[in-house]
Amino acid sequence: MSSSPQAPDIRRRALSTRGYLVVAVVPPLLAALGFATLWATHNDEAVLPGRPVPLLTSAWKPGSASDGAAISGMLQLGQDGCVHLVGQDGSEFTAVWPAEFTARSSTDGTLTLYDPADAVVAHNGDELRMNGGFSSPAPYRGHQCVPTKGQLALVQSTVTVVSP
Repeated sequence: MSSSPQAPDIRRRALSTRGYLVVAVVPPLLAALGFATLWATHNDEAVLPGRPVPLLTSAWKPGSASDGAAISGMLQLGQDGCVHLVGQDGSEFTAVWPAEFTARSSTDGTLTLYDPADAVVAHNGDELRMNGGFSSPAPYRGHQCVPTKGQLALVQSTVTVVSP
């Protein structure tokens, strides 16, 4: 005996209340857990090429007041492994860069200076011009790359590459 097909019962739910709850809650929880794990394990330094180079930085950020003194020099990685500027007269001095600047050195010794957004600012050998001021190294004592004598150049402006 054959029965004729019956229309589906459209009043019946496909999932139970618990099933709908699982479908609505579990995927967003898994996504949140994945993003939290990514955020906790992300390492900005792993994204940039090369090894970190010690760099003196200050709290100065764009829009803050500047002392207005002209600063210029060629970017160089010194024998001490620190970032220096070399003036036109051959004198070497250390700069204190704006907040969150970083520097890295590649395996071939190329120095790269980065801004807070990890954009390349300059490479070793680039002639730089900026504004700022000069300070005794005393406030920076205890930090790596602080010279024992002379003055520090406090970079308090955008950094412009004049010539590579």
